[in-house]
Amino acid sequence: MHVWEVGYLASSLISVAMTGSTLTHSPRHTVLLIMLDLSRPEELWSSFEEALSVIRNGSKMSYDTNTIQELRDKRAADRKKELERGVDPFFMKICIIGGRYDEFKVFNK
Repeated sequence: MHVWEVGYLASSLISVAMTGSTLTHSPRHTVLLIMLDLSRPEELWSSFEEALSVIRNGSKMSYDTNTIQELRDKRAADRKKELERGVDPFFMKICIIGGRYDEFKVFNK
């Protein structure tokens, strides 16, 4: 397993990490981990959307259109039931991690 930590969201940095992972593994075996700061709940959704946008741009720099479409088709086949409900899967596997939960759990509900 190789872990590439990209602290600053920039398409070029994401592209380098994706290209680096492709040198040793197929893009089909790549899982993206997105860590969101739970201590800032008002920024969660915008942070997530920004991360996805940067990942999409970085992937276009790393992979050709055919590879991205092939990955999307594979994910669609894996998630056929969700697609029948109108969900458009991301072309790679994503794991969302919430950080700073210790601060988040004390917020008023």
